Amino acid sequence: MNSFNIEVQSWVDGVMFFSIDKLKEIGKFNENYFGDCESEDFNYHIRENGYKIYRVILSYIHYSDPFKS
Repeated sequence: MNSFNIEVQSWVDGVMFFSIDKLKEIGKFNENYFGDCESEDFNYHIRENGYKIYRVILSYIHYSDPFKS
C-alpha cells in the first residue's frame, strides 16, 4: 500500500530539491557555518524570500519472502 502526504514545515534537513534559478535567487549555503548549521541558515533564507518549505511523505511497503525460490 502506498501513501502520499504533503506538510508545510518551518525547516527541513537532509535531502532538498530546488531549481538552480531558486538557488541563485536565495543564495548558496554559507560556508562559514560548521556542521549542520548551514542547512538551518539556508532554510531561514528560503522563508525570508517568501517561499514555503514542504515535506513530502512517501511510504512504500515492499515484502518479498527470502526463503521462496
